[in-house]
Amino acid sequence: DELSGAEADDREAVAAGVKVLLASERRRLGGTGGAGPWHASDAFQLDGERRLRRPVLVDGAPREVELVWAGGTFAVEVDGEPQPACDASELDWENGAGGFMPFGDEPVAEPTDQLTACVLHRLRHIEVSWPTYDADALEAGDASDLVKAPITGRVAKLHVAVGDEVEENQPVAVVEAMKMEHVLTSPRTGRIARLDYAEGEQVTEGAIILALEAEEAAS
Repeated sequence: DELSGAEADDREAVAAGVKVLLASERRRLGGTGGAGPWHASDAFQLDGERRLRRPVLVDGAPREVELVWAGGTFAVEVDGEPQPACDASELDWENGAGGFMPFGDEPVAEPTDQLTACVLHRLRHIEVSWPTYDADALEAGDASDLVKAPITGRVAKLHVAVGDEVEENQPVAVVEAMKMEHVLTSPRTGRIARLDYAEGEQVTEGAIILALEAEEAAS
């Protein structure tokens, strides 16, 4: 669905909210100062530009952002549009959770809890939050069509392409994290409808890696 004009104008605000959430997350996980890669919450890799897609909720509506680390800078892409970059050290934020954290002249953002940030932008408030995942709801819902990342890491291997027929429990992808490989299998027999990630891309826990065609469509 196309974004409304108001949503499109709020990309900078969404980026500010994401930065605050990441800074708050790093502080909570102890990822500031001299922490090593085992403390990182951003799918550590040794060199090169690092990209990580993460789903977010903006005023309760699902959106997707891409986090980009390159040459000591950090930026957020919203709806595929790059937003102003900042020094990556700005994510090492040690102020109190109630203090405002501005990124440039505007917008202004503050975390309200571990998963949500409030952003003031052009006299409008928006909420940016990390989505939560209910395992029981997924089991009862559309989980039989989806293969999701079990952990934050890197897509090390894709064994299938769009249109391929797969059997139940057939290996379809491998996610690598902390030098451990997690083999993901098809939840049922069917046909691959889409691939949301390519080999080498970073994923967050719960991200949809691929989806099967609905059973009525595949039959």
